Amino acid sequence: MIEDDSMPKVYRILKMAEILINNGSFVKSDLAEKFHVDKKTIQRDIDVLKYYFETLSENYKGTLYYDKKEKCYKLKHIYDDELTKNEILAICKILLESRALNVNEMNTIIEKLEKKVYPKEDEKLLKYIIGNEKLNYMEVKHRGDLINILWKLSYAVKKQFLINVKYRRADGSVVERTLEPVGVMFSDFYFYLIAYLKGKKKDYPAIYRVDRIVEWNITEEHFKVEYNKRFEDIEFRKRIQFMQGGNIQTIKFKFWGESLEAVLDRLPTAEILEKKDGKAIIKAEIYGRGIKMWLLSQMQFLEVMEPKEFREEMKDTIEQMLNNYI
Repeated sequence: MIEDDSMPKVYRILKMAEILINNGSFVKSDLAEKFHVDKKTIQRDIDVLKYYFETLSENYKGTLYYDKKEKCYKLKHIYDDELTKNEILAICKILLESRALNVNEMNTIIEKLEKKVYPKEDEKLLKYIIGNEKLNYMEVKHRGDLINILWKLSYAVKKQFLINVKYRRADGSVVERTLEPVGVMFSDFYFYLIAYLKGKKKDYPAIYRVDRIVEWNITEEHFKVEYNKRFEDIEFRKRIQFMQGGNIQTIKFKFWGESLEAVLDRLPTAEILEKKDGKAIIKAEIYGRGIKMWLLSQMQFLEVMEPKEFREEMKDTIEQMLNNYI
C-alpha cells in the first residue's frame, strides 16, 4: 500500500528528521515497512532531508549519508565553526588557482582540507573535482617554503618589531635592510612584506617580495607608529596595481571596452564621471607604477586623459612598443 496523502508524507519526514537530529539512524527497508510505503518513496524522503540539512536548515546543518559498515542512514552534524564541503571546495579552488605556494606546501593544505569532508563519498567527489588541477598544479618559479615565514612576519607586524633582512633584488644583487614591517599581503602569485626603511619615512612604504628574502631576523627592538598614521592595508590595496611602488596620483581616462564592471572591480577607487556614446570617463586615485601596466593591457579600448604628464608618458611607451614591430 502506498500513501499519497500529504499529511503522512510530512509526518514521515518529520519523524525521520527527529531520529537524525537526536543522533539516531534508520534503515530504508524498516521505514518503508513502518510507514506502509515502498523503498522508492523513502528514498525520495531521504533526498528531501539531505537537501534540507545541507542547504536550508539554520539550526541543524549537516550531511545525511549512508554508513556502509553499519548499513544505515545517519546525519553528520556540521557546526557553525566547521567548514562545509561547499566551502572547502571553494577554498581548494582559490588556493590552487593562486599558485602561491610550492607543491609540497600546497598538497599538505589541500589534503588536510579534503579529510574534513564527510562522508567518504563526498571526500572522493571533492578529490575527483579538483584532482586534475592538483595533479597539474604549477608552482611559481621560486619554489621556496613560505608558510612559516608568513606567520613570523605577521607576528612582527603585530608586535611592531624591527626586522633585519637580506633581500635579493630582481637583478640578483643582495642588499641588507633594517625594516619597520607594517603589513603582509598577497597579490598576483606572490606574498609581499610592506615595510618602511628604519628611520626613513615616506608617504607610502616599500614593497618586498617575501620569497626574495634570503635571510631574516626578527629583533626585540620596537618601532612606534602613531595611531593616526598607521598603515591601512585595505586603503593601500585599493590604490595599487601589481604591487609596483611609486607615487600616488589621480588619473582620468576614457574607457569603451567590453566590461566596465571589470574596470571598477580592478580599481576600487574608480568613479564614473560621465557616460556618453558608449564611452565612460573614469577618475581614480592610484599608487605606484603598476597602473600603467594595467592601462596598457586594455589595448585600443582606453585613452588616458589626465594628468598631462602621465598621458605623455603613455604615448611615449606606446611609441616604443610600436618601434618593436617596425
